[in-house]
Amino acid sequence: MFCPKSFVAGVRALFRKKQVEEEMDEELRGYLDAAVQEKMRSGMSPEQALRAARVEMGSVEAVKEEIRSAGWESSVESLWQDLRYGLRQLGRNPGFTAVVVIILALGIGANTAIFSLIDAVMLKTLPVKDPSQLVMLRWEAHKWPKTGLYRAWTGCPIGEATGCSFSYPAFQRIREQRQVLAEAFAAPGLEQFIVIARGEANPAMGELVTSEFFSTLGVTAHLGRTFVPEDDKAGSPPIAVVSYGFWVSRLGAEAGALGEPITVNGVPFTVVGVGAPQFQGLQPGFSSDLWLPMSNERLLNPGDNSLLNPSDNSAFDGRAWWLQIVGRVKPGVKLEQARAALEVGFLQAANAMPKLGFKPEDKPHLVLDPAGRGFGMLRKFFAQPLLVLLALTGLILLIACANLANLMLARATTRQREIALRRALGAARARVVRQLLTESVLLAAAGGVAGLLLAWQGSCALAAFISDNWWARLSLEVSPNWRILAFTAAVSCAIGILSGLAPALRGTGMDLTPALKAAPGVVGLAGRRGRRPLLRHALVIWQVALATVVVVGTGLFLRTLVKLKSVDLGFDPRNLLLFDVSPEESGYKNEAVRRLYQQMLSRVSALPGVVSASFSRHALVSGSLNTQDFWIRGEAHPTAEEADMLPVGPTFFETMGIPILTGRGITTQDFESTRNVAVINVALARRYFAGQNPIGHEIGLGEDFKETFEIVGVARDAKYDQVAKEVVPTFYTPLRAWGASFALRTSIAPKALIPTLRRAVREVDPKLPILSIQTQAVQIDKTLFEQRLIADLSSLFGILALVLACVGLYGVVSYGVAQRTNEIGIRLALGAERRDILLLVLKQGMVMTLIGLALGVMGAAVLTRLIKAFLYGVKPMDFVTFAGGSLLLLAVELMASYLPARRATKVDPMVALRYE
Repeated sequence: MFCPKSFVAGVRALFRKKQVEEEMDEELRGYLDAAVQEKMRSGMSPEQALRAARVEMGSVEAVKEEIRSAGWESSVESLWQDLRYGLRQLGRNPGFTAVVVIILALGIGANTAIFSLIDAVMLKTLPVKDPSQLVMLRWEAHKWPKTGLYRAWTGCPIGEATGCSFSYPAFQRIREQRQVLAEAFAAPGLEQFIVIARGEANPAMGELVTSEFFSTLGVTAHLGRTFVPEDDKAGSPPIAVVSYGFWVSRLGAEAGALGEPITVNGVPFTVVGVGAPQFQGLQPGFSSDLWLPMSNERLLNPGDNSLLNPSDNSAFDGRAWWLQIVGRVKPGVKLEQARAALEVGFLQAANAMPKLGFKPEDKPHLVLDPAGRGFGMLRKFFAQPLLVLLALTGLILLIACANLANLMLARATTRQREIALRRALGAARARVVRQLLTESVLLAAAGGVAGLLLAWQGSCALAAFISDNWWARLSLEVSPNWRILAFTAAVSCAIGILSGLAPALRGTGMDLTPALKAAPGVVGLAGRRGRRPLLRHALVIWQVALATVVVVGTGLFLRTLVKLKSVDLGFDPRNLLLFDVSPEESGYKNEAVRRLYQQMLSRVSALPGVVSASFSRHALVSGSLNTQDFWIRGEAHPTAEEADMLPVGPTFFETMGIPILTGRGITTQDFESTRNVAVINVALARRYFAGQNPIGHEIGLGEDFKETFEIVGVARDAKYDQVAKEVVPTFYTPLRAWGASFALRTSIAPKALIPTLRRAVREVDPKLPILSIQTQAVQIDKTLFEQRLIADLSSLFGILALVLACVGLYGVVSYGVAQRTNEIGIRLALGAERRDILLLVLKQGMVMTLIGLALGVMGAAVLTRLIKAFLYGVKPMDFVTFAGGSLLLLAVELMASYLPARRATKVDPMVALRYE
């Protein structure tokens, strides 16, 4: 129990030690005088009374020590003494200290760098008011309904029987449950807009949100105002709240920007507010540039395209569930209570829409997920890769831990005489163990500080690599915070204790007499003759085993990346330059889009160095995909089938290098004709037209499959959205609307054409921004980002594991040679060949290596099955990888053993015989 009086006394004893000692002396003298007076009253002479009182009290110094040890401050003082002594000891051995700190810095730094990314992606909460009260709504059912449209791409757990999309009427019913929700808002997620601000058109990320967006989150405006309920009403003026970053970069950070007009996808808006500087949106890592009231969806998607208020002929009717809903639960309301109340509104909305597709037996119900960390798109993509990398760095840390333990063992052995002397003078074993543990923790703390500095630089480099190489714009905040500091401190403390405990116990468990008789400077012989260094050897074996697991895992990831890069894509990715445009977001509609594409195609095809050019709805191998239900006309009982669909421009197959095997491709005349045509791939022809010629057959698309397309050609199979995905039935149709990705086949280096290409696009329309421009090779690399990230980082960790294991074996073998110098000298004096000495030392190192390799291969055989999902074209038990990794590790460890073995052969027998 905490006692204020005792605490104050302890603080006083620490900081006013001289005064407390004087008071203790005075108190002891007073006690002695009182005892003498008492004995004199009983008849003793003064001399006899003084002698009896002193005998009764005992040693004054012993009494003082007992009094000092009774308070808590004695533990603090002894700890401070241990720290000072430990720092002096480490300062006397700068080489040893530097080696240990470097080893630990590498291990701790690697772990902290990966944890920094995990923190940025998975652990950070939104900078909003009371984020723990925010919930995101999701539904589950026994069967996925046929709703017609899903736009919820923000990373919610969409599966076969779950989703986080809701219709606007469903949101209205759910919002009414005020008894459990303080407020709620709906939003479809981040979208890309073309924004013209101060005469400059550029793409920007933004969100359509209901008016409760900012008030639900508790986010205030930096300037101006946020949304109010009147902004959600039909016919309300189009307004926008821009982010702080947009205000600074695009509006000059001027207070006069309020009221300034901007154009969003061709629609004029007025800026009424600037968001808080720390708030960037609901997607961690993604910055939202502006927010628009939900009522403006009618302006951005007029007529049949409106999702908020679709017309009777629109495909986007009541089946259009496209909104995410986030609510703030009232204080004191339990989550299950809120879920049950909100489920009433959800079921009412579902039952009011018979086209939705839910049946009673599907038993749809509502789920509330915590939303304090925002929408989890990054978590969805990066959670598993980062955990795999953290596991690899954990193995690196264990290797570093074993290295530290080995070094501490060797150091404890060299300090046996010092430790024995302290024990002989009365120091308890626990006290000496604590001193040695203090030194170990100090080393780990120094390694943690150095590792934190390395991690800061490494995590910044990793964040930049991810931002530059992933397919979306990211802004990851990886600067140190309390979670990262706490992680580093916990790891450092654990390493210091785990690595130092065994050496401390072993170093203090000795026979004192032989240790004291040993001559000063003799390395590890006192009290240890005939005992094999089994613990040090076991630690080396442990390091080799762990390094084997890391190296084999790295080999599997590298072979996966090589396999993916060597996949036959079905088209020629060389000398292809890609750029994307979105004319509809710049105000182009219907026929104007087709005319724009014709002008652009004509203009870029005439550029010097361009062999051919075309366009498509999505670039091949870009991670984008469009699937479509279709049926084959002429079948007796046609059923709906599913295939990938890619609208393309004229000469697309020639530009991409996709051979037409039968029939023809899509030409310019197909865009001017009223007849719909399609080109299918071999996979579709093989599945649905086996044994017959598909040319001339028709397939039906669209609502109730009323729109028919005549098959005019069969193209070779080509990868569509992902390199790792197997080719599935695909058909190509003429692209007459939507945004497009242009592809230019060049005779020169594609990047050299970029400045000329930008000028050509500006000549066609100065206000049409290029959304992205890159080579096809770069585009493919971005789709392989996950594999590249794991392969590159695991390669770095594999090298680090090899180095640490090599250092560990080298240290143990070198130490063994130093201990056996006398023995080696005797062997040489008795006629042993230097080759025999070389083999003797090599045998010691290779035995440990082979045992570690065997254990490591068995461990890798088990653990690599856990990474099966990250492999492509390679089995977890790939023989080439296991054999190659084992041989590489064996070669490195052989070199680590050879260097001290060679040094042992150069021992002078006469010097060695005088070693002791």
